[in-house]
Amino acid sequence: NQIGHLLGYRGAYDKAEESYQEALALCVEEHGRDHPRSANVMHNLGWLDYKQENYEDALRHLDEAYVIRKKGLGPTHMALANQCVLRSSILLETGRFKEAEDVLAEAIVNLGKAWGPEHGFVLRNRLGQIEILWKTGRTGEAVALGQTLSDKLVAISGENHVNSSSALMYWAPALLADGQVASAIEVAKRARAISLQLFGDGSTNVERADAFIKKACASAPSVCPTTATIGAEPCPR
Repeated sequence: NQIGHLLGYRGAYDKAEESYQEALALCVEEHGRDHPRSANVMHNLGWLDYKQENYEDALRHLDEAYVIRKKGLGPTHMALANQCVLRSSILLETGRFKEAEDVLAEAIVNLGKAWGPEHGFVLRNRLGQIEILWKTGRTGEAVALGQTLSDKLVAISGENHVNSSSALMYWAPALLADGQVASAIEVAKRARAISLQLFGDGSTNVERADAFIKKACASAPSVCPTTATIGAEPCPR
């Protein structure tokens, strides 16, 4: 199971799946299919499918694991809450916004019971709620939640922390969807600066911020600040 995870993170998806399938067969043989250990491997198979954008296969694995875990571990177990966060991400990617919102809400409630509602881990997992809100037209609520979660995570983790940059990069699209282009660019530039310090130029997080800033500038050239820069390139006008 751990070998599969390592292979999956390295992008060796075929080998990772082979390792997970072997682990699942061993768990089923030793404990039965309806055992939480078997469900753990099913969850990992779902995660692997998600990484490859095989969303329906991912949901099939996760849904089976969810039923097993809920029965064997109870409805408020941390493993169940973490699984709900992943399921919500997949549902959001496939446009099933209402279902994604309900699943994520369940996860947040259960995580809050385990850690407390203001714990950094709980707040970090609430970031998906920002995306759900602005993608369903509730841009004002999304902007307000984005600012609240960003402020709280910066206060807890510090400005130069991956949680802070993640929060800012969830907040920025909400601002853009709300028509606040200049603010969206400034927030994304903050996120970029943090990611640059943490991971270096060329990292995925920096590239994501660069792409967003370019998109925001292109959407409203008259609003885009002339002084905004993306690395060594001027922000498009």
